[in-house]
Amino acid sequence: MSDIKPDPTVASAPPEAGPAIVKTESQKKVEAIIAALLKRPATPASLLNPQPTPETPAAEPAADTAQKVDPILILLARLQTATSSFPAGETGLTKGINHLSERAATTDATGDATFRTQVAYMLQDTIRVLGANAFDVPPVLQAEMTKLAATSPGLTNKAMEAMLQGTQDIADRGLVRDLRRAAASMATMGPEQESVAVGPIIAAFEN
Repeated sequence: MSDIKPDPTVASAPPEAGPAIVKTESQKKVEAIIAALLKRPATPASLLNPQPTPETPAAEPAADTAQKVDPILILLARLQTATSSFPAGETGLTKGINHLSERAATTDATGDATFRTQVAYMLQDTIRVLGANAFDVPPVLQAEMTKLAATSPGLTNKAMEAMLQGTQDIADRGLVRDLRRAAASMATMGPEQESVAVGPIIAAFEN
């Protein structure tokens, strides 16, 4: 064996460092994400394994309890109010309006064509007494009332229809009443209202 001993005064050379590892931007991002995850508190088991919960039933749409009111009922109420402004001797028109209001309150008459026509007659007569500006009527209902006041359910005779269409301009309320009654009677005749048999009725009003 060699008797040569290492000189303790000679410092040992440090180990050579390996080449530096250059990290890509992708690696840096991955490491940053992992580090952030490690710093988070542990997720509760209840969240990792959620217990099934009963399905919440879908809310049922609220029932539409609002009932639509036929505008003709509102019109009748206004006509009744208007009777307080009638002249003292205007009892016939007041009775007619009250009668129709009672029928509307106790029966399903508002859907009947004859009933609605009678209301149209009452409106026309009220306007004749109090004036066109006595009270407002919704445009759609006003159009219906104007149309109905110029006819009678079931009437097809053109000559009588023409007479009824002019009643809004007739001041003689007795004549208007007689025209309406004649038209209602003629309407019950069916096809016969087109025959010569109705000639005398038409002639009576034309003269």
